[in-house]
Amino acid sequence: MKDLLSTTSSLFIILFSLSLLFLTEEPNVESGEQKKTIATQRKQPPEKKTTTYGRVQSVTVRDGVLIFVAFEKDGLKEYYFSLRGKNVILCQSPTSQMPHKSIQFEESDSGSLRITLSTSLDINLEKELKDF
Repeated sequence: MKDLLSTTSSLFIILFSLSLLFLTEEPNVESGEQKKTIATQRKQPPEKKTTTYGRVQSVTVRDGVLIFVAFEKDGLKEYYFSLRGKNVILCQSPTSQMPHKSIQFEESDSGSLRITLSTSLDINLEKELKDF
């Protein structure tokens, strides 16, 4: 009786393993329309996501975290953004066409993030990033 039970349980385990093996393989069948949409998506560059925070009151970098306070409709709101483990370009450009006292986050297609600070913000990037 024990032999019969162990044999059937072994068969169930083998069948279960084989079913998982076949279920994970998906057929690669695409219609003509799907191929066209995929081709057009590859031709078009991905959209850059840009977020701008206006009316920024203060900015600082502490222990690899960009901290800034912005004035919102509800009052002052603190934002924290970790700079560690990411491809971040932090710059303060006097020639940029940015609004007064603002911070702009722009994601590029190469996976990096560019953070542009308005020149009207009182921050010295060399000093802030010295210990980082």
